[in-house]
Amino acid sequence: MVTDLKDPHRPCFGSGIHGQSVFVDPVASVVIAQHATHPVPVEGKYFDDINRACKAIAHALM
Repeated sequence: MVTDLKDPHRPCFGSGIHGQSVFVDPVASVVIAQHATHPVPVEGKYFDDINRACKAIAHALM
């Protein structure tokens, strides 16, 4: 689990090697969970994209 200390929302993002992810934004009251079972481990860029998408959703809901 990683917390973005630069973002005033202090979102947390966690990921699993087979595509699972969870995003929590306590300020926006948003939780996003993704269940996945990729047959091979996914690359880090995949999770960077998911994290950015989750942040955009949370900020849009404010």
